[in-house]
Amino acid sequence: MNVTTDYYTLLGVAPSASREDIEKAYRQAIEQYDPAKLDGMADELQTLARERRRAIEAAYAVLSDADSRAAYDAEMAAAHETATELAGEAEEIDYRPLPPRRGGQQPVRPIAVRREQTGRPRWLFVGVLLTGLLALVTTATLVLTAEGRNAPLLTVEEMRALAARPVLPPAVSAEISDPVLLDVLAQQEQAITALEAQARGSTNPEDWINLGNAIFDYLELIREQSPNGQAYAAVAPRWVKATEAYSEALKLRPDDGLVRSDYALSLLRLSQAIGDSAMLQHAVAEGERALRDDPGGLRTMLNVGMVLSTDPARKEEGLKLLQAIIDRAPGSREAVVARMVLQEEMP
Repeated sequence: MNVTTDYYTLLGVAPSASREDIEKAYRQAIEQYDPAKLDGMADELQTLARERRRAIEAAYAVLSDADSRAAYDAEMAAAHETATELAGEAEEIDYRPLPPRRGGQQPVRPIAVRREQTGRPRWLFVGVLLTGLLALVTTATLVLTAEGRNAPLLTVEEMRALAARPVLPPAVSAEISDPVLLDVLAQQEQAITALEAQARGSTNPEDWINLGNAIFDYLELIREQSPNGQAYAAVAPRWVKATEAYSEALKLRPDDGLVRSDYALSLLRLSQAIGDSAMLQHAVAEGERALRDDPGGLRTMLNVGMVLSTDPARKEEGLKLLQAIIDRAPGSREAVVARMVLQEEMP
């Protein structure tokens, strides 16, 4: 039995799902990959859809049989226990955006951004090679950990949309030479596409938070590689999308200090990219409110500390906030990043 495949995620059900829930999920999933819907698609996507259909059928064959399901659950539990033992006392994975590994205080030259009449930056990504599309689409069954939810499987129509979307901006592909990093970035692009579709019109704040986090991580990864390079210049205006996603989440959950601190840090990044000092002050104001809503949150303190330390008038206050993280939780990940930021401020 293949315990490396999460059959529950594949069908989009919880491990506690009833036999009826599994049956319903199977029927819905398998319908999306009806051979009749594959006509006219590229050979690669037809192959992918057939493989996905076979995987769904294999998952249903195991989970629909009580004995097979019990054996599968036991093997999955044993595999999870082994992984937990190997990980020791590793902390729970946090999928919220992490600040840049080098502290994020590198100077970034403002990027000239043309604006639409609405005042929003405008950018256009030119289509590039679809090399590796098949491998990328196979990862598009995203496992989103917020509230333990799983994103739905991509439908045939969604796969068509992904096939038509550029994988990476040309400047990114041209400037970043590490093939592993490029593959990660391409997968993040595809993930953002799926999350945008999921968040569109959603009244669930988690959908918007997941989208904001995905864009945040993507942009920070490129920023770390070359903060003043053409690759980052090509994608930096997308901080607008990150701020919009967090803003939508805050409309639905206005008192979430952590999300507001992520919003503030995204506003800071956008202000740095376009050289807008007024936006920096907006970031500072949002950071102050985030601290009021979540005064003891380490991640909130870290985000706001980084925002304040960038404002000359509030720099000392920001540095003290970062030091407070180290004093309160010296072994935390937030303290590690805070130390790096403080070290960069040392003469």
